[in-house]
Amino acid sequence: LYTKNVDLVNANKVLELIQALYEIMITSYSIESISQRLINTIADKLGFSDGLVFVPSFDGKFLEISGVTQTELNKTIMDVSGVATVNFRFDNRDKQNLLVNVYSTGKPQSTKKLYDIWTPYMKYGDIEGLDNQLILVYPIAYGQDVLGSFALIAGNRTGLTDFEQKALERIVTVFGIAMDRVKINEK
Repeated sequence: LYTKNVDLVNANKVLELIQALYEIMITSYSIESISQRLINTIADKLGFSDGLVFVPSFDGKFLEISGVTQTELNKTIMDVSGVATVNFRFDNRDKQNLLVNVYSTGKPQSTKKLYDIWTPYMKYGDIEGLDNQLILVYPIAYGQDVLGSFALIAGNRTGLTDFEQKALERIVTVFGIAMDRVKINEK
């Protein structure tokens, strides 16, 4: 009976998340708007502490920030870096950065080091004491195309439940469909 209740709670979470994402998809008309609203909703509904979204620049040479949760951690990192939020971008050749690596390979990855998603703006010493948090990085994919990447910080958790893993695997495609729809509308 307990297992069935947990399954029912998880199913309700997924339905609530899908409804929220659908509403965002039909009411967002720019990459920045949809990125910001989707990452906020995903982080909130699935209980992640932070989130970031990066998409390719117009010329395709960089990944540029298009969505970020407004949390103390992200604000601190951006303050320490001394770079304005709108200027955060990663060279697509810098495979040390996990957001770039996931965008290039199309395969999700995880780490426990904030440096891995903030290099070259952060150095190991800059964020001491903030590491050892589970960070999940996923591609934003639609069909065979990778349209960007996003990161979620799971805090001090050691892993994800089966429900969370399946939900995030599906969100990759939902995110991709939403981004593709906006790109089509922009044309």
